[in-house]
Amino acid sequence: MASSSRLITTTKTNEVISMRFLQGLLCSLTAGFVLFCGCGGNGVKAPSALSYTTITSVYTKGVQIAPDSPTSSGGTATAYSVSPALPAGLVLSASTGVVSGTPTAVTAPASYTVTATNSAGSTTATLSITVNDQPPSTFSYATDTAAYTVDAPITENGPTNSGGTVISYSVSPALPAGLSLSATTGIISGTPTAVTALASYTVTATNSGGSATAALSIAVNAAAVAMAPAAPAGLAYDPGNAVYTVGVPIPENVPTSIGGPPTSYSVSPALPAGLRLSTNAITLIGSASGIISGTPTAASAATAYTVTASNAAGSTTATLTITVNAAALSPAGLAYGTPAPVYAAGVSITPDVPSTSSTGGAPASYSVSPDLPAGLSLDPVSGIVSGTPSAPSSTIVPPPPFTATYMVTASNAAGSITAPLTITIYSAPQAVPNLSQSITPLATAGSSFQFLDTGMTVTDTQNPQVAPQEWMAGQAVSTSVSPDGKTLLVLTSGYNRVFQGPFPLFDPLYSNEYVFIYDISNHAPVFKQTVSIPNAYHGIVWDPSGQAFYVSGGMGDAPISAKIRNQSAASSSGLVLRAMRQSGSIVPLQLATEELA
Repeated sequence: MASSSRLITTTKTNEVISMRFLQGLLCSLTAGFVLFCGCGGNGVKAPSALSYTTITSVYTKGVQIAPDSPTSSGGTATAYSVSPALPAGLVLSASTGVVSGTPTAVTAPASYTVTATNSAGSTTATLSITVNDQPPSTFSYATDTAAYTVDAPITENGPTNSGGTVISYSVSPALPAGLSLSATTGIISGTPTAVTALASYTVTATNSGGSATAALSIAVNAAAVAMAPAAPAGLAYDPGNAVYTVGVPIPENVPTSIGGPPTSYSVSPALPAGLRLSTNAITLIGSASGIISGTPTAASAATAYTVTASNAAGSTTATLTITVNAAALSPAGLAYGTPAPVYAAGVSITPDVPSTSSTGGAPASYSVSPDLPAGLSLDPVSGIVSGTPSAPSSTIVPPPPFTATYMVTASNAAGSITAPLTITIYSAPQAVPNLSQSITPLATAGSSFQFLDTGMTVTDTQNPQVAPQEWMAGQAVSTSVSPDGKTLLVLTSGYNRVFQGPFPLFDPLYSNEYVFIYDISNHAPVFKQTVSIPNAYHGIVWDPSGQAFYVSGGMGDAPISAKIRNQSAASSSGLVLRAMRQSGSIVPLQLATEELA
């Protein structure tokens, strides 16, 4: 039993040993299988067989590329990297491995290694990438058709290109002898040395992206044979008879000629002072100008001048006559025969003729502003006023006279002068104020008729159907001329009463007497103003100074006298008006009544 028991023990021990041996062997085999299969301790596989859609790529600078995506087997890659760096503008996604972007620089062919990695290992793929420039485009030359001359240097002919930068230029067939094409700039330059018929040449511009062509047409002509110049002929000036004025620049007088071009000009005798003949050669046209120009400075009688045009082969002459008149004078002393005419509407007027002073120049034209009354006109050459005036329009019966001043201007090239023309127009026939009678004062040549127009318009308050009336004063009893003979005073007296109610009730506001004042400095009366006074008889006198006048009056027809500046005289009752000249008009200064003892 004891023996048997040991055997069993031994056997069990061997079994145990055998079992342990088998377990160790199994573990070794398992470890070797794991290592053989590439499995980590956690079962992750390394990526393998990395590849790209496009292994060899040719891209164009400035053109976005189609994304290039990777594929691989084995475990999933968790990161990507590339060496060396991709061309400028391209990028590798570190998470997806996709190559994308827009190249920004030309790059020669090169190899790039992309590595895909995870925790179990990595794998690689090689890409070949080239970046070319954009090809040339819209390639042309500044001059595409040129005609050159033997032995004459040409103007450089340069190209333009809107595409990529050109690396090299070439031409086919070869350019004419003496001309060359720069292989780097494309500029055509040089000096032709032989006559060449018109031919076509193709210039090719090339870069890494491609090429473009431009067609040129070039001919080389023989040099012109210098000809001996011919003598000038047929010299002429226009005008050939010129009249100029002292102080006025003349228009240039340019000669014409045939034959060879003149190289010099001369004149005999010398031109009038201030005028000159151009004798210097003009480089641009290779000949002298012969132009006569300048501003005359002294009067000169009509004189013949001979101008000679010459060159190496001979000469020709032309004769012209030049007169220089004295400096022009502007018109002076403009005045009209009747400076303040009074016309009747519908009656043809005696033409009013202007005159000017002999100290000035003759007028070349006349103008007037504003326009003359309807029916009258001013001759623009003679300045004569003529015609038949139309009646002034008015709602007042009878229509009041129309008076206006017109400025007439006489002009010539040297200047101008103006003169006033004051025209009064009455409706015809001319009615004697307030008497329902008519007269024809203009029947006497040179006469004029002045209404004593108060400027007031009165109405009939009892009968509104009666048209407004222009009030004319009557009874011009006294006149007085100023000591200097330039101002006329006309005094009215009597019954200048306005009845705006049943007779004998007159309106004291309007029932006045008046002093009518006229400018007679040009010998024809020109109305200036009225001075209204309450009552008057016939006393009116100028102050000896000529700067004031006095008017006396009273409340009836009894003899009266006036006190002037404390100088007394016997009287019943009276008044005195003292008026002064101020700034060209009459200003009443004092109106007083006194009872004298």
